[in-house]
Amino acid sequence: MWWRQPEQEILPVLEELGIGFVPFSPLGKGFLTGAIKTGTTFGEDDFRSKVPRFCRRGTGSE
Repeated sequence: MWWRQPEQEILPVLEELGIGFVPFSPLGKGFLTGAIKTGTTFGEDDFRSKVPRFCRRGTGSE
């Protein structure tokens, strides 16, 4: 949903070969569920504190 490149490049090949596809974190680790709001912060032990998508700029809080 967030990064759709597999739909264009990988999925057609997998379908042709009869191979399944299991998306990793299809709801964006909470971002696409509405659980993350402007100003949401993550603890140092939460990997999202290191991922640019979840930084202040990425969540619209900057």
